[in-house]
Amino acid sequence: MTEAQDGLEALEKIKLSHYHIVILDLKMPDIDGIKVLQKINDIDTDTNVIILTGHPSLESAVGTMKLGAVDYCTKPFNIEDIKRLVREIAIKKGLIRRKLEDLLIIIGKKIRETRKSKRMTLVQLARMTDLSKSLISQIENAKVSPSVSTLDKISESLDIKLTDLFDNES
Repeated sequence: MTEAQDGLEALEKIKLSHYHIVILDLKMPDIDGIKVLQKINDIDTDTNVIILTGHPSLESAVGTMKLGAVDYCTKPFNIEDIKRLVREIAIKKGLIRRKLEDLLIIIGKKIRETRKSKRMTLVQLARMTDLSKSLISQIENAKVSPSVSTLDKISESLDIKLTDLFDNES
């Protein structure tokens, strides 16, 4: 983690080194955060920027999001929310991996929710995939670690992309 006292110092550091995530205040003494965000985009489009502001407005929120900010947080903020946000970005970028248990829960939940939204029973999904009802139930309850082949059969039968099973968004 690197800290900068102002926007110009932050830009100098970003020019010299790659940063995956930048937490940027909108109000700074030397240059405003929107200009810094624009310059960060010119330097490195792969940098994820989280905006912090003590003076929120719809205009600045929309403007920063249009410029590619990944989130817009108001002060005072909950540090746990910022940590969670940084972790989510790091996982999406592949900088850290989810624990296997967390991943199994996400996969199971996604399968169960998708199956139920399609009004499909465990028995029906088992028949479509040629897998046992028991195995699918265990996968939905995060009790077993399914093979890629098994997940492929399930995703195909549910008519979703295999990668959608790993997405925590519902």
